[in-house]
Amino acid sequence: MARLAARAAKAAIADAGLTQAQVQAAARLAATGDEKAIDQLVAGAKNPVAGVRLKMLLLCENMSQKESRTSPPTMAAPKKERQYEAWAEDNGGLGSARPARRHCVQRGFKDDGTPKFRCVDDFRRNGVKQGTTTPETVDLPSFLWPAWMALIIVRAFVKRRLFVPIVTLGLDDMKMAYRMVNASRRNHVTSLVAWFSFVFMCVMVQLAPGHFFGVKAANNNFSRVPRLACHVTAIFFLVAVFHYVDDFMNVDTVWGKRTATKALALVLRMMGYGVEPSKNKKNGLSHKAIGAVTDLRRVKAEQTVEVSPDMKSVNKMLASLRRQKAAKQCLPSEAETVVGKSRWLTSQLRARAGTAALQPFAQRSQETKTEWVEEMDHSLEFLETVFDPEFLTKLEIQASELTGDDALDNLIMWTDASYHSIKDADGMVISRECLGSVHIYDQRDGKHYVAYDRLPDLYYRHFPTLDQYIGRGEMGFGVAALWSFPLLFMNRKVIHFIDNTQALSNMVNGYSGKPDMARLVNMFHIALLALNVEWYGEWCPSKANIADIMTRPERFHELLEGLQTLPKEIFTEIIQAELRLPPLGDNWTDLKAWMRNVRAHADKAVAEREGQRSAEA
Repeated sequence: MARLAARAAKAAIADAGLTQAQVQAAARLAATGDEKAIDQLVAGAKNPVAGVRLKMLLLCENMSQKESRTSPPTMAAPKKERQYEAWAEDNGGLGSARPARRHCVQRGFKDDGTPKFRCVDDFRRNGVKQGTTTPETVDLPSFLWPAWMALIIVRAFVKRRLFVPIVTLGLDDMKMAYRMVNASRRNHVTSLVAWFSFVFMCVMVQLAPGHFFGVKAANNNFSRVPRLACHVTAIFFLVAVFHYVDDFMNVDTVWGKRTATKALALVLRMMGYGVEPSKNKKNGLSHKAIGAVTDLRRVKAEQTVEVSPDMKSVNKMLASLRRQKAAKQCLPSEAETVVGKSRWLTSQLRARAGTAALQPFAQRSQETKTEWVEEMDHSLEFLETVFDPEFLTKLEIQASELTGDDALDNLIMWTDASYHSIKDADGMVISRECLGSVHIYDQRDGKHYVAYDRLPDLYYRHFPTLDQYIGRGEMGFGVAALWSFPLLFMNRKVIHFIDNTQALSNMVNGYSGKPDMARLVNMFHIALLALNVEWYGEWCPSKANIADIMTRPERFHELLEGLQTLPKEIFTEIIQAELRLPPLGDNWTDLKAWMRNVRAHADKAVAEREGQRSAEA
């Protein structure tokens, strides 16, 4: 490993067209605090790509040295090879020590727009990750934790008929978190990293008495400390405080002022740790907590909390994807970063819209390919649509969701499709029928809506030539249900039963490897967003799918027989409606146009209903 690190460093110097003396001089200047020395050196590189590689190696040394000079130091002073060997012999033997190769990578940008760099330690290559078992898992909170706590506090006042106070949210950060929570002494042999020093022109090994981000068990071990601090603070000071790794949140009444923050700081100080004063966010009505903007301004009057994605993070994510598309390249490491950040952001949208659209990037993170593919185009277009300020819908968490008061307030939907074709003597298709059926039961009023139709011929021109089109039909009629009943679906919770596992998988995952199916999947999810639908999909066998009957003439008698045996009070009214499929035209690939179309369609239905009510009055 030492030889590899030295070889990589010397190759970076040679490839950049620089001399060892030039690089060593810049490294010494950087070590004294002149950080511009590294950029000035790299600017003179003959090969820009190699210059960037060399810059990362220099920053790795510079940042590692800084950790040994903090107060208190978060890492031990770096050791040269002979010093390290002597230390290892006194701590279990040289054979048991496994230093990890340290790298420096760019991780986003600072608030001022300059690049942000971090050291990353490769504990996978040295075998520590594979040799570590983690029987425990950390139950980290959702970004909805502040919303739930605020609603619980307000409901407690309402239930007791007390004056309802304003509720606030405050944030804190644990000081020098991971490094300050010590690993056990027997784990010191795996708490080592190695990097190349351009100051001394040799490999250095450095010990951290605490935890590294790259170690598999680090999060589990570290989280015990903030979790204990939160429990002690809650029990002894009666404040609502919790943590997400090293980030703390507290929800308190306005009367509490900053007592929750002070109580937490006191407990951590008694444990030998502390909070970072510069990262404290005083209690207020709105804050970005765990990556989401939580707004408590409606809690007191309406018992409602609004949660939305942080648009600065969203714009950074989209900009990164656009750069990758322009370069026609998406590396596995880039895809892994996209999935990690985007999955968190999309989880903050209604029905987690867009989360499933990340599937192409999740797949790429496990591959060795690097080219940008068409499926990624679809994902990017979908993400650009759902995060567009014109369409972005904030999550609204209401107190009724905590009590179950809305348990019987759902739409129960069944959909199905069947496909039949007739061929001539030469095997050419002369007729094709893709029949679709939709059944919807409204738990509010007991009404049962029934609609069925065939897939229009113009749809097939968007599909490749296939032997059967059931999958396309299942997706198409799922979209048709939302298009046909916009007033019924608007702002409702829907439980959707379907007997086709492939179509259900596409709907749930929001992804298909087939471009035409991917478009239908995206249209389905965009329609859910446009109508503000909270959707849940579930499989059911064909015999239990009432919609399956209307797509198969041989089963028509089952529907009549079944309806006659059901108690009359189950259905107050059965409504036969027209199943309308949306006009695809030539612009069906434009998701933003489709979003506007669905909303305009719903607004038209609302206007027609209001006009009808006025006429009747």
